[in-house]
Amino acid sequence: MTFGSGRTAVKSAAEVRRDFRIVIAIIAIVVCAAIAGVCYLAYTNNSRFFTNEVFTETLTGDGTAVVAEALARDDDKSNWTVSITDYKKNFFGVLFKLEGNTATVKRYLQKDGTEVLEFDLDGYNFDTGLKGKYMILTIEGKLSLLDEKAELIYQEGSDFFDTNYPKLKAITYDSLLIPLTEKVVGDKYGKNEQYEHILQANGWQMAVLDEYRVEFLNETEDVSTRYVAEARNQNSSYTFEMLNYKLFDAESAESLDELGKLLVEGDYSTSIEKYVDGKVVLDVRYERNLKQHRFEFTEDCGIFKKGIYSFTPGDTAVHHWTYNPDNYADIDTDYLIAENQELYDTLSSLVPETYLRNVMDLSKADKGGALGVTTYTMKNADGDKTAVLSLAFGKINKLIHYAEDGSRMEMCW
Repeated sequence: MTFGSGRTAVKSAAEVRRDFRIVIAIIAIVVCAAIAGVCYLAYTNNSRFFTNEVFTETLTGDGTAVVAEALARDDDKSNWTVSITDYKKNFFGVLFKLEGNTATVKRYLQKDGTEVLEFDLDGYNFDTGLKGKYMILTIEGKLSLLDEKAELIYQEGSDFFDTNYPKLKAITYDSLLIPLTEKVVGDKYGKNEQYEHILQANGWQMAVLDEYRVEFLNETEDVSTRYVAEARNQNSSYTFEMLNYKLFDAESAESLDELGKLLVEGDYSTSIEKYVDGKVVLDVRYERNLKQHRFEFTEDCGIFKKGIYSFTPGDTAVHHWTYNPDNYADIDTDYLIAENQELYDTLSSLVPETYLRNVMDLSKADKGGALGVTTYTMKNADGDKTAVLSLAFGKINKLIHYAEDGSRMEMCW
């Protein structure tokens, strides 16, 4: 029985390539169309973010009472935040909500009830001349100003504090909002489905989202500026820790030797590793919180158990903390120094500043390096290297100490 001629149509190589190009072209068109559609929807949706709200209902009055209520919100609240952001109004600026100048000011309470003021200034500096992140808080009983980038804390009496504290302290919820509220009264007052109160005047808008949040909007030809203010009561478990921060002391800084000045400018956070026969036998992470020293052991090591050891000079005990995953519980243990002298002495010797001074004397070291890296090399009487300290662009970077037994210690800042 014959079901057909048995002939099969076979496409030539040229026809296959043509069909492949057609398929690729169709896919490319579809992908481009999809991207264009997504961009159009994003641009259209984001455009609403940069324009004044449309009223669904006009309210009676001029909104003066609403303004007064908004300004009083911080009076009985523990936390408040005011942020300012410039958004670029060109096509890509709207499409991706590209930001220009910004600033954020926060006020909140720590766990112990003490006040913290945070300033993140990037373009807007409120005539302070500052850029970066700063904090005003009480440290060791003294009002202090912290410079996050420099990792320094300036206290009352220092030039930096006395110059900049009054300027920053003057930046408050009211000082930021009062000039804005004065611009929005006297023209339009209403609401819509999103905002319960909207005031518009002089090219400015104030919109009350709820009992916590108020927004202001102002547009120019090139920039849309949005202010967001929030005030609320919120319990805090936050406690500031001075990890990596140092107290600035001008008099002490002047009296420091060369190594001391390098240590002041270096980090408090250090990784410590000991190698024997090329293998890591000690892996510790060191951090310092003001005067407290902390060592985190990743595994059991000799007399040390996995976990965090901490002590402050003058303490009578070394504290150890670890977590037990079996019963989801913290395990806290205090080791009396009088009964655990070896443990305390070993930890004390591992404090990076102490260890570095024990193995390195810059006045006796050979200095070298290039391309931003400076090295100090210590040698013994036979000319063998005993320690190498390297700096990266003037900051302490790494110490390698070669011990007589063939082991080596490495510390990285």
